[in-house]
Order: sequence, then structure tokens, then C-alpha cells
Amino acid sequence: MKKRLHYSFASKFAHFFIDPECFPIYDSYADRTLRYHLGPTGYVSDPNNRYRAFVRNFCALMSRVGSPLTTRELDRYLWIASQYHSWRRNPTGRINTELRRLFERSTPEEAAALDAILGHGR
Repeated sequence: MKKRLHYSFASKFAHFFIDPECFPIYDSYADRTLRYHLGPTGYVSDPNNRYRAFVRNFCALMSRVGSPLTTRELDRYLWIASQYHSWRRNPTGRINTELRRLFERSTPEEAAALDAILGHGR
């Protein structure tokens, strides 16, 4: 039986109950979005501790942005961008209900803005 590591749950718990600025929220979608933004040469892997690698990548992207940004703001961007990317790949796939509604019911202008801001990695 494979041992399950609950990085996502632990990161959410630490983010919401300990310190949101010290503990970014990890999930595979956010990690994939970080990989996209950092590229193959900037993205760091750590097979012994995925969360440690995630935090390094998160901080690297945060420093590349070049403007004041909180952990919470980057968390939100990674979450929304990853949901949007998943929806673009598979419109019937499993994503957040409220975001699905936003993506499906947006006007042509809103859809163009969403695509310009979040439409990476298609």
C-alpha cells in the first residue's frame, strides 16, 4: 500500500490557522501553474519534500513579479488560473462551481480578459 502524504491538507491548515503569509497553499494545480510560469530551468523539484520545493518555487515567482504581493494574493491567482486552465482543457471536468459559472457565463469581453490574464498553457 502506498503511503499518502497530505501536503495539500496540511498546507491549507497551516495557511488558515497558523500564518497565511508563511504557508502558501499547495495543490497539484497550483504547482502546475508555478511550473508554467517558472519554466523548466527555474522550477525546482524535491522528491523528498514536495511542499519544500513548492515553497521555493512560490517564493521565486513572487520575487519575479517585482511588485508588492502577498502570499494570499498569489495563492488566489494560482488557484483561479489553475481552475481556468483545467476548464479550458476539459469544460466538463471537475472544478469549483462558482468559477465554472464565471467561466461559462462571461460576456465575450470578460472571456477575452480572462483568457488574456489566465489563459496560459493551452
